[in-house]
Amino acid sequence: MPKAVAQPFYRDQLTAHVAEVERQISNLSREIERQSGGLLDQRDSAVDLRQRLKHMLEGS
Repeated sequence: MPKAVAQPFYRDQLTAHVAEVERQISNLSREIERQSGGLLDQRDSAVDLRQRLKHMLEGS
């Protein structure tokens, strides 16, 4: 394989494949951020609700 990479055709193919993998990684990273961001927001809301309910219990 290393010798084949020295040939322009295979080098171009490999370069194109690397670019495609980089696009996939970028898309996956955005999707992970989108999904995990929503989960983090839900968790933060639950933590806030818990704190407010505990505060109400302490005040009674």
